[in-house]
Amino acid sequence: MTVKYAPDELLSITDFTKKIAGVLKGIKDQSMDKIGILKNNKLEAVVISTDAYERLKSLEEL
Repeated sequence: MTVKYAPDELLSITDFTKKIAGVLKGIKDQSMDKIGILKNNKLEAVVISTDAYERLKSLEEL
């Protein structure tokens, strides 16, 4: 399964470091579901909420 990202869900590492406070606030208040971080135009990491991460970890353990 490939995860789809809307254009506003992808940030370069440079933009992410400039906007980190706003991104984390958006993730925490759930106005953002996820943010993909790009390095050299390749997806390197995804930022999700701690709640979403805990749900994924519990599913993984099943």
